Amino acid sequence: MVLDLLVVNVLHGLIAVLWVVGIAHVAAPLSPSTLARLWQVSLALPVLMLALRLLGLTPPEHLQLFRAHHLAQALRDLNPAGQTILVLLPAGSASLFVIQELWPLWRRRRGPLHAAELVDPRLDAALARLQPRLTAAGMPPSPLAVHALDTAAPVAAIQGLLAPRLVLSRGLLDRLDAEELDATVAHELAHLASGGNRTLLLVWVLRAVQATSPTALLAFRLLCEQRELACDAWATRVTGDAAALASALLKVQRQPAPDPGGRVARAREVVLQRADLAATRARVRTLLDAPIRQPAADAWVWLGTLALGGLLWTVV
Repeated sequence: MVLDLLVVNVLHGLIAVLWVVGIAHVAAPLSPSTLARLWQVSLALPVLMLALRLLGLTPPEHLQLFRAHHLAQALRDLNPAGQTILVLLPAGSASLFVIQELWPLWRRRRGPLHAAELVDPRLDAALARLQPRLTAAGMPPSPLAVHALDTAAPVAAIQGLLAPRLVLSRGLLDRLDAEELDATVAHELAHLASGGNRTLLLVWVLRAVQATSPTALLAFRLLCEQRELACDAWATRVTGDAAALASALLKVQRQPAPDPGGRVARAREVVLQRADLAATRARVRTLLDAPIRQPAADAWVWLGTLALGGLLWTVV
């Protein structure tokens, strides 16, 4: 039973990933916002299909395009070497989820974000400068609390679920000029406009439920990448200054720790710095070189979601 569920989940995830890649290729160019929504759908629908299967809501036999239990039985009949690989694949995916995603998130949440929160007039001034542009962009005024974190680490984030607040660290505020600060605040507000931490929590739950699926790992990584690009694009539309946000990204680029410890710790810092640098360069190139594209209409995304959901329902 467990193997059947794992096989079905991986197949659903693979179909969903290929579906998004196909749409992105056929309908290109799509905005990062649209791509983020499509990747979120590709992460959510396999979980929904599992829930329907557990509830016994499967299609009638004449509508079943593929029966995954035949594949699951073939996997059970593998020789010992094949069964070892079969065990290592989901175990490796789950390990990557814990080591590369869950553990770093836990460390960040217990790190600079727990510094004392202070009032800083620079943040209030930035929000006041942005407010007319935010209103014009369709984001109504809200009693959003803004605080400076008393830490030298470069931090910018939306905190809280029911009463979200914007926090920027003193270390970050001291590095940015007024235009860069406005662009950074606009980027964080873009996360709030796209659902904030409630949407992010849902995404993490969907990822955790599919921790053993390599296709969920791919969809999650691409979703996170497109979410950041979508917020960059939204901030650029609000401020009209892509160069300011690009400059801010480069200023807060990760620096290696002064004394990370042993050889393994130093190697880890170098790898993380290079990965962050590559991601930052890609975002900067997109900001400066790619045209800003409007998101697709909701109706098209919902239509595609229903089509994919119907297809996945027939894979049992």
